[in-house]
Amino acid sequence: MEERIQKAESDIHQRRLVLCQDHGGTEEERAALVNAMSGLRVLRINVASWLEQQNLGGTLPTKLRSQISENRTTNN
Repeated sequence: MEERIQKAESDIHQRRLVLCQDHGGTEEERAALVNAMSGLRVLRINVASWLEQQNLGGTLPTKLRSQISENRTTNN
């Protein structure tokens, strides 16, 4: 799952680079890219949280554990 999320993020970053070098794209496309990145961030946190609930927390990368902690702090 993590690899797929990273691939999607990479694709979004590549598209943003193209937009910066080109005409900038439409407002709708720029907003869609921002929304997609936000959705991927939420997905990553949800996956990490699910893995932690399945008692796999010890195998989570440090980045995912810190995102879970940040999310809990923000939501409380």
